[in-house]
Parts: sequence; structure tokens; C-alpha cells
Amino acid sequence: MRYWPVLSLLLLALCGCGEQPAAKAPVADATPNPPPVLEAPEGLSEPVLEPTAPDAKATEPVVAGASDLRIEILDWDQTQAIVKAHPGQVVVLDLWATYCPPCLKELPGLVELQAKHPEVVCVSVALDYDGDAKTPPSTFEPEIRRVLEKIKAGQLRNVLLSTSSEDVFKRIEHQSMPVIYVFDQTGQRVAMFPDLKVSGETTYAQDVVPVVEKLLAAPKP
Repeated sequence: MRYWPVLSLLLLALCGCGEQPAAKAPVADATPNPPPVLEAPEGLSEPVLEPTAPDAKATEPVVAGASDLRIEILDWDQTQAIVKAHPGQVVVLDLWATYCPPCLKELPGLVELQAKHPEVVCVSVALDYDGDAKTPPSTFEPEIRRVLEKIKAGQLRNVLLSTSSEDVFKRIEHQSMPVIYVFDQTGQRVAMFPDLKVSGETTYAQDVVPVVEKLLAAPKP
């Protein structure tokens, strides 16, 4: 009978009736995985961590309204002084306004002229300001910029006139826009469009460009 306890234990093991303890679910390690440690290159005591290069676009500063196109606010006398500031060069002044459909139609011709003849001083002069003190010249700058950027006028010299359009028309021969003046290398005005003596629509291709190219081809004094 001394073997009875041993036999009882063997029978229980073989039958598998003993209650097995429930397997414990693995416990997630609350400690985050540490960053990988790089071995120090030969000759250095500290490992060198090479950060991922940042996106170039993300690091560039973004400036609201940034543009290569520059608009100067000048009065009529300062605008006329541009001609005297460029002796030896042909100068073209184009008077226009954002509310003038014929102006918007012909203004790209000035951009094309500048691209074809970079030696010519091409100046766009916006006459949007009407003299109202409640709407200073700078008020019109966003719309003028929108038009000029659309036709890629960044290579022009762009002026927003601070003299009211009414005052300008009192000082020039024309009473409507667009108006285009061409000055020769001596600063003399040699042509204006539209010609008050000739009826018809003015275009850069047929009217302005031939005058400019004739001046450029003339022998220098």
C-alpha cells in the first residue's frame, strides 16, 4: 500500500483532469522602444546622428503677395522724369486703367515690345486713381497687380499714378485711354497714339513697334 500515493498521482497526470492554470496574456511593455543607437565612427567618441533632410519647400519662407513684379506710386511729374533719367534710350509710356477694356486689350503689346527690345524703357502707367481722398492710390494696387501679373509684366517699369486721372487729362492732349507716348534717345516725344488726326484703333504691331524700331535703327548722334 505504500505505493498508493504514487499511483494516484500518476493516474491524475495521465487522465488530465487536473485544472490547468489559465495562460497569462502577454503584458505590453509600457516603455517605448528606445531610438536606435548608432555606433561611433572610427576615431570619434560620440555617434553621429544624421537627420533626414527636410523638405526644401517646407523650409522656404512664404511671403504673402510676394512677386517679382514691382509697382511704384509716382505723381505725373515724377513719371515724366523717367524719360529724362534714360538719355540715349528709347522710352515708351503706356497710360491705361483696369476699368478700360481697350487698355487691357492693347497692354500685352507693351510686354511683347519689352521682350523683343530689352534696350527700350517700357513704362506702364496706371491711371486708376480718381483723386478721391477716401480711396488713396494704394487702394488700387491689388487689382493693378492682378492685371500686370496675368500678362507677365514683371520686366516693365510699372507705375501707379498718384496724380488723379482728371488732372492728367487736363495736362495732355487726349481725354481718354489708352494713350501711348514714344520718346527718342534725346528725350523728345516723337509719336503719340492714338494720333488725334488719324481715326482708327491703335495697335502695337502696326503703329508703335515700327516707330520704335525706326528709332533704334537710326545712327546714333
